[in-house]
Amino acid sequence: MRELLLFLVLAVSGAFASDFALTGRTAATFPPYSSIGELRDFMSEQEYRATIEHLQKTATVERVLYRHDGVTVSAYVATPKGKSGKLPVIVFNRGSYIVPQPLPMIARELEAYSRAGYLVIAPTLRGSDGTEGKDELGGGDFDDLAAAVNNVVQFGPADASRIYMAGESRGGIMTYFAIARGLPVRAAAVWGAITDMQEYLARVDKEGKLAHTVWPDFDQREDEILRTRSAIQWPDKLKVPLLIMHGGADPIVPATHSLRFASELQQRGVEYQLVIYAGDRHVLDKNRVRRDDEVLRWFGSH
Repeated sequence: MRELLLFLVLAVSGAFASDFALTGRTAATFPPYSSIGELRDFMSEQEYRATIEHLQKTATVERVLYRHDGVTVSAYVATPKGKSGKLPVIVFNRGSYIVPQPLPMIARELEAYSRAGYLVIAPTLRGSDGTEGKDELGGGDFDDLAAAVNNVVQFGPADASRIYMAGESRGGIMTYFAIARGLPVRAAAVWGAITDMQEYLARVDKEGKLAHTVWPDFDQREDEILRTRSAIQWPDKLKVPLLIMHGGADPIVPATHSLRFASELQQRGVEYQLVIYAGDRHVLDKNRVRRDDEVLRWFGSH
């Protein structure tokens, strides 16, 4: 049954390449720091301003709209300045669920990766950034990611033979999906990723409010939803070199998610590296520079 489900998703996601179209491209607008409350949890206003200043000096940042699967969604694209020819690509998968203003949350990654010479594409996924559709944490929102990867050359001067993927928290789930479902990713890096949705929901959503918000038919599809959103259930599908990072004091997703998953990869001979940052939290904010350096080193070695 598991293999059948993955096959069906692969077949469906592949179909969206034919109806893909860019529908808009504008310079990205950074909202004021005071308008994004959650940003204060891991970035000061001074850091936010400095990140934007550095990013705009070294890259052109655009909000790109694209239509597929009957919905129009967005992605933020950072193109390094002063580079010629086709560039290697990092597709960055953001964290969280529905985010009204995702750009401030991904600015640091756009800056770090574009400064290193990569074309950076960050799909925001349906329902976020003021776009259409419903985010199902691995439903049609995955097709938004697949459509961007399968049409990467339309976003900028991309070398489609050198696509890498990074994911934070929920974005780690999307990264695992992408590998399992055959997207052309050469290497990947994740941090704070959920690998066991059943354990996660049992701990943070005991009354089931989140589950029923994301999946209104959760009661009827619980087994399928939990299985297909839990990489620990299908480690044999993940054969791309993986850098797995986690905070040892992560209060949202315990490091055991990555520790258990790495053990499964070890048994299957998958190339991976596991890094646990003792005392660090969910998005590795205490080791952000080291984290991004590790990501770039990993991609550079592949």
